[in-house]
Amino acid sequence: MKLPARLITKLRRRFSAPLNALPAGVPSAYRLSTIVDADEIVVIEKGQVAERGNYLSVLAANSHYAAQWRVQTGAARAHDRETLAD
Repeated sequence: MKLPARLITKLRRRFSAPLNALPAGVPSAYRLSTIVDADEIVVIEKGQVAERGNYLSVLAANSHYAAQWRVQTGAARAHDRETLAD
């Protein structure tokens, strides 16, 4: 599913302010493919650390990061079909 450009712009604006408040040198990403080689990935939800680890560990946790990864890679539909088939 491709999001309309207007919605993408609106989402970027909404989330850029909190991300801009991060200390200098702390990268942030809304496109997860840009951070797969990071030493550590920290997932923040509602102001709290929800997950922390390298790419493989946060993906294996099958929680917030993994769900967003599936959405961004288009694997969400395939994963949902597999889950329904179980």
